Amino acid sequence: LLQTIVDIDNDTLSPQMGVFGRTRFYQGGADTIRAAFCSKALNDSVNLRAFAGDPSKAMELYAFVDSDIHFTSREEGAMPLIDVGLNPGAIFVNRQRFNIMPATLQIDSNRYVVNNFELRDTVGGNLRIDGAVSATDQDTLRVAIDQLYLSSIMAALRSDIDLKGEINADIGATEVLSNPIVSTNYFHINDIALNTKEIGNLEIGSAWDNQQQAVMLDAELWPVSGRSSRINGYIYPTQNQLSVNANMQAIELDWIEPMARDFLYGLSGSLGMQLAASGALTAPDLNGDIYFDNANVWVKMTNVKYTINDTIN
Repeated sequence: LLQTIVDIDNDTLSPQMGVFGRTRFYQGGADTIRAAFCSKALNDSVNLRAFAGDPSKAMELYAFVDSDIHFTSREEGAMPLIDVGLNPGAIFVNRQRFNIMPATLQIDSNRYVVNNFELRDTVGGNLRIDGAVSATDQDTLRVAIDQLYLSSIMAALRSDIDLKGEINADIGATEVLSNPIVSTNYFHINDIALNTKEIGNLEIGSAWDNQQQAVMLDAELWPVSGRSSRINGYIYPTQNQLSVNANMQAIELDWIEPMARDFLYGLSGSLGMQLAASGALTAPDLNGDIYFDNANVWVKMTNVKYTINDTIN
């Protein structure tokens, strides 16, 4: 932590004090993080404006936050109630801009309430967070995603994988501060395309099953043509167990080539599977069949082509 400057300015004409500062964090001899802040306090309220940035080559990350913070005192020894009003700001991830929209946050002892928090990209997609976070099942935090494009996410991650699609989702979480339970009202990725090849639509659903004390999972891929593929079953987080079935139909091998290009190329044909996974989450038992239909693959290391037309049990 070097080159840190803090300036305190006390206005003698009013009960107001200002604190201004800037700093740099160094890691391994490289200037990795820069930060600056401007804070003004008046009675029991604070206005805080902050900037933080990481200009590293791996990930350029900058954030501008403007907030009004109000403290309400309570009985002696108790934590004050904190109300935070977020003003418009922005986050830049590798030059992809996400606007911070006005929102409020209330911080109580062991409980946090979020109202209308929203990140909005430059093409109309947004992520919204509303609700309360606590240790009980009486409070639910909801995350909604509307028209968020995979291409924007891949650009922000500086990925060279050409992946497209539109995400729409409604996700809820309870008991976040104790034993988090996440349920998905809906999670859809429509018009998925990989390297200009149209794949189809993906629908994911999940919910907590009180009787089973497990998370019910149901995911289905609807391809542009052919039969759908489905994964469904239960995950038992408290027991570290799962019981999941996968019925995958005619998955085109060239879909996965961009992720395996360092050691494979020339993938063609398709594979399918009917598998059952059970047992421990970290090392499940797999039983079933994987079948290949005119599958061709070249291995870069040996420059040898392999063709498979077979079923593996």
